[in-house]
Amino acid sequence: MTEGPLGKAGERVETIWTIVSRGGLLALVAVVFTVVAIQVARECLSDGLLLEPVVMKGQVGEGGPTAEMATQQIAIHIDRIQRSGAREWRRLSFAENEPTVSIQIPGSSMTLDGLAREIADLLPQRRRVLKVSIAANPAGTGYVAAFSVLRDGTQRRKTCEVDKQPSELGRLFECIAVEAMKSIDPLYAASYVLSIEEDRCRRYEGERLPPTDVVGEMQRQLLGLRDYCAFPRTRTMVASIVRRGKADEQPWVSYMYGKLHLARADALAKVDAEGQRDEIDRAINRFDESSPSELPASIRAILMEAYIKNDLSFQASIERMNRSTEADFIRHRLSAAAQGLSAAMKRLENPEQTAVAARKPTLWEKMASGIAPPVATEDDARLASISAHMRGLIKYRQWVIDTRSRYEKGEFGFVEGPAERERMEKVLHYFAEADGRSRQTFEFYVEWGNAHRALGDFEKAVANYRKAGDLAPDSYIPSINVAVALLEKSKLSRVLQDQFDALRRTSSYLAWMSEGGPFTTLVDRIAEALLVVNDDGSVDDSLVEDFAFCRWGMSVYEADPKVSDMSHTAALKYCVDQARDSVARRLVGEEIARERKDTEQKPSAPPVETKLGELPRAQKVSDRNR
Repeated sequence: MTEGPLGKAGERVETIWTIVSRGGLLALVAVVFTVVAIQVARECLSDGLLLEPVVMKGQVGEGGPTAEMATQQIAIHIDRIQRSGAREWRRLSFAENEPTVSIQIPGSSMTLDGLAREIADLLPQRRRVLKVSIAANPAGTGYVAAFSVLRDGTQRRKTCEVDKQPSELGRLFECIAVEAMKSIDPLYAASYVLSIEEDRCRRYEGERLPPTDVVGEMQRQLLGLRDYCAFPRTRTMVASIVRRGKADEQPWVSYMYGKLHLARADALAKVDAEGQRDEIDRAINRFDESSPSELPASIRAILMEAYIKNDLSFQASIERMNRSTEADFIRHRLSAAAQGLSAAMKRLENPEQTAVAARKPTLWEKMASGIAPPVATEDDARLASISAHMRGLIKYRQWVIDTRSRYEKGEFGFVEGPAERERMEKVLHYFAEADGRSRQTFEFYVEWGNAHRALGDFEKAVANYRKAGDLAPDSYIPSINVAVALLEKSKLSRVLQDQFDALRRTSSYLAWMSEGGPFTTLVDRIAEALLVVNDDGSVDDSLVEDFAFCRWGMSVYEADPKVSDMSHTAALKYCVDQARDSVARRLVGEEIARERKDTEQKPSAPPVETKLGELPRAQKVSDRNR
């Protein structure tokens, strides 16, 4: 080797290169090790569900699903299933596919992600992997899907089959999602099936066929109820949850059966009022063994709904009774309703303390001195909101019971005297407290509007009803409540403009939301709102007579008054529109008369003095513009 400065410089460069190359290799090894370790940790510790891309096997036929479409549809149904559960349930993290580290290891055909998966397969894993394949059914003309849920090296396999119809593909994807969720978290699967069967039960109306004998009528009724409200899939899934025997799942069995019985109660209300109350009692009895501190917010909401529906069923039964011959029975029913509401109020005592006591203290709270207030959680706020809502609603229903004797037709009236006003203002206080703590349902705003209406505050009542309509655009309840509130306002004010607004809103309800009646108190409310009080104090009932004559004339075109039919809506809307147009003509007439009166009373302008040959400036400008 050549001696001298050049040789020594070459040796230094070689030494530095050796150090750099070895350091770079060590750095590369460190990076690879870190990436693989992170991937292995994610594979093993992630407690979620991974849906791998769906595999399409063979020819699925023209118009069959593609792999991308099937993957997306299964993902949508899994998301729906998880959304159907109670708020307290922990939702699984869900992914259709995950980003991978596809860097190839030098000198090997394996990528970093593949190496991580190979190592993770040797270790215990919490993640569930859903693998799905779809093919044409070899035994028929439809499709068959085979899928498995993999966790910790164990697989649970299942198949779903459907006919080859475009509408059946959705059922295939739903079946895959439900069956997969049954093996992962049966509570979610049961709650989803419950929501579907609840919707079907709500559609029960009873058959409107010509009457036969009593036994035949009862047989038809039983078959219809069992067809719509048997809840076979829900009960089967709940039974599997009971058989699992997990202690933390058992309280939710009562939650699901409570919802089931309330749905049946709504269906029975259309054909059997006493049967309705039996289903409500069964819903309440599901929670009798639990103390309030043991009930999560969602369960408490179902229990309180059962108490309120029980009170409403008592009120509905009273409306059907003869007050002169069944006075004692009515008093007994009102007493029973009041006792039920008192029992509900006892379940709501000290809700804030209950919510805090049910929580386990955090490490920081244990370390604290013990005087610091506990940290509020979203569930605490929701529980307090439900309690405040139900306290207000129970107090409102108690006021309805106490004032029932004032209203012969069963309608809800208005407060009288300072004591009742104070009670209703307390109701509004509870509703405002509930609204400030958590998001609410459309029923909440309807109830809040009812309390404002009882105080005669129609503007706030209508504002709450409209909020309810925004939350439930397909429900007729907010719309009919707006119409009724405006009719009552016009009845009290006797102002033509208020009558016109009420009739327009009633016509709008009939045009867009009415489901065919039959109409009972609504017709009377319209007639009462049509009375006109003249300036001299005399009463003009010509509009009422015209409306009554129109109703009589249209009755020959309507169906049976006891059943719901769109002919009732059409006939009533025709007469409401006639009354609305009559009020509109009176409004225009009053406006014209007022304008004439103002013109006659207005002093005339003094004459404009001008010099000979001059015109006023405005007239000169006008002449130039001609």
